[in-house]
Amino acid sequence: MTFLAIEAFAKIKSQKASRFVLSMLDRNDLPLRLKSIEALGAIAEKATAGNLVPFLDAAEPELKIGAAKALGRIGNPVAIDPLVVKLTDSERDVRLHAIEALGAIRGAKAIPALINALREQDEQIIAKSEWALCELQELAVDPLTKALGAGESGAENCRRWFACSAASAASARSSRS
Repeated sequence: MTFLAIEAFAKIKSQKASRFVLSMLDRNDLPLRLKSIEALGAIAEKATAGNLVPFLDAAEPELKIGAAKALGRIGNPVAIDPLVVKLTDSERDVRLHAIEALGAIRGAKAIPALINALREQDEQIIAKSEWALCELQELAVDPLTKALGAGESGAENCRRWFACSAASAASARSSRS
């Protein structure tokens, strides 16, 4: 019954709905907490971000991943610093979802950490970091150019790369619809 209520509140997307779902976060029931975190991401009320940030430090990787996903959907910049910390998490999937959330939030504060993630050995981490930087578009050009040690021509190449990547991403999204 509680799961159905949480799913319904996720669709309602109101302040009252988020208050009920927030009350479920304290329960000592992992599946219920996960469902509540997912619902808060769907409701996407910016004020709930602070309640989700502590779940980035949970012992269970599923809670960390769920919190990162929800924070990305909510888009509140208050989550940027805690998500940046998760870029060094021992769990690869936590790092991937933290990068995705940072790209979704589009906060310039995340750029240095995302550029640093480009130095990882893991190709998925690199690809997700490139995507996140692309989401930041013009904000990322100068810091990325500086990090790559490129001059003005490098900045122009960077701008062209972002434009090309953005067009490619938009094309991919429209073909899935």
